[in-house]
Amino acid sequence: VYDLGLSAQPLAEGFQLLKAPHPDVSAIKQVLDTDENMEVESQLISDWDGSLNEYELLVLHGAGEIQNTQLTQQLRATNIPVFYIVTNGATQSRLDVLNIGLNVPAGRRMDEVQGHVFSGFQLFEVSDRMRTLLQKSPPVHVKFGEISVNRGSILIGQRIGPVEKKDPILYFGNSIKSKYGVFVGEGLWRWKLSEYSRSKDNEGFNELIQKSIQYLVVKKNTDPLRINLPKRFNMNDEIILNAEFYNSSMQAIVTPDIGFTLVDDQDRSIEYVFAKNTNDYRLSLGKLKGGKYRWTAQTKFAGKAYTKSGVFVVEEISLEALATAADHNLLQTISAKSNGKFYQLSEMDKLLKDIENRKDIVKVAYDETDYSNLIDWKWIFFLIVMLFGLEWFVRRYSGSY
Repeated sequence: VYDLGLSAQPLAEGFQLLKAPHPDVSAIKQVLDTDENMEVESQLISDWDGSLNEYELLVLHGAGEIQNTQLTQQLRATNIPVFYIVTNGATQSRLDVLNIGLNVPAGRRMDEVQGHVFSGFQLFEVSDRMRTLLQKSPPVHVKFGEISVNRGSILIGQRIGPVEKKDPILYFGNSIKSKYGVFVGEGLWRWKLSEYSRSKDNEGFNELIQKSIQYLVVKKNTDPLRINLPKRFNMNDEIILNAEFYNSSMQAIVTPDIGFTLVDDQDRSIEYVFAKNTNDYRLSLGKLKGGKYRWTAQTKFAGKAYTKSGVFVVEEISLEALATAADHNLLQTISAKSNGKFYQLSEMDKLLKDIENRKDIVKVAYDETDYSNLIDWKWIFFLIVMLFGLEWFVRRYSGSY
């Protein structure tokens, strides 16, 4: 059984509770791992501490099949959005406990169905690439018989050949305080592999998962103080923060001063104050050393204090480490703009021949003259004085003078 959550902490953390590995969960996790603001961790369900308070989304694989009273109580207590994956071992009695409005047939007979975009779905935009994904992807396995839902908006319905059915594969609904999504069946991972085999990318599959998750977690923001700060940087990034403050009428104002406290991983703190623009605030922290930083923003307005806090990470990544292979497209562009030519290693003979045939490449000889003052050569001075002295002595000795 898999549960995958996105933490409500500033640096989002994913959470998996698992009973046995399943490729459907792996396919979803791979998409979520591409978001730098998420971190996903896994635990056996037997090691789970029984709390979901730290998470803002839960993906539950095996919904309707497992029976865990503690998990059901936590779902009701936290009211966090849940993405249910109803596997083929689900029973109606256990689905009723989840209160997601899904009705499935009894028995364990399986059927294979493909998907189609349900007409009238308006919760988010469905691209042509996603429609192509559903049209050409292999079937998923669902329980044999009629599958119905009594509330919610169906995104993907079942299709058998050219016949499009109302039975859902993926739909979304609302509980009293949260949203939920439900995927019915097994074999989601086949969609990912099939799309990659056709187009060498997973644009449609990634869009399906990302938009589904985004719809579930997005909430209307009514906080007066809002800080826009990414969760990851590298050492070469200029770290710039933006802030907004709204009055009781939800109008953006810049009346109060907003302070900002930054604490590094050695508990050293620095105080800042946001600069005011026309409708928002801005603060530049410059370039920071690698490490994990905690921050707190605070302000007061109309006698009430407002505070936001979080963390971000500065990674020690050099520009050279970001590109470890030669970028041939860039090299070709540089050579074209500089009136040069680009050669592959296999074209070495052509390169040498082109060099020999170029008239502007000729041998050049350089002659350089250097002068030094004789007085700087002291040993020559003393040698000359000694020779003059020796000559004088020989002449005197021989009676020439």
